[in-house]
Amino acid sequence: MVEHGVGYLQTWILGKLRHRYFFSMTDLNQEIQSILQELNNKPYQKREGTRQSVFQKIDRPAMGLLQLSKKYGSERLESACVRAAELGGFQYTTVKNILKNDQDQRPILTGTDNLPLPEHKNIRGSEYYK
Repeated sequence: MVEHGVGYLQTWILGKLRHRYFFSMTDLNQEIQSILQELNNKPYQKREGTRQSVFQKIDRPAMGLLQLSKKYGSERLESACVRAAELGGFQYTTVKNILKNDQDQRPILTGTDNLPLPEHKNIRGSEYYK
């Protein structure tokens, strides 16, 4: 899939640059940038949107998450993402707060079954009612 996208991009750029001459790398790079801008804003044929709109909606938010791995490491980031998914929090801030508060390194308690009962003389327990 990626190779197909790269091949399409290469064909598009080379097709636009065909029969043109450039006398500096700066001029060539500026033209390639212009061509990329045109391609990214070109509407899809079979679905809604453009490459740019899909990037803004899907890829850009994910890039923020990937930046967290620089500070916390990839293993902790993976653990925090799993924890966020289990808790139903799919926002960047959820994952960031999990990492910031070291919640990724603590076990998830599900329900009250995992909580120990406190010791106290007024707590009777199940034996009292038999």
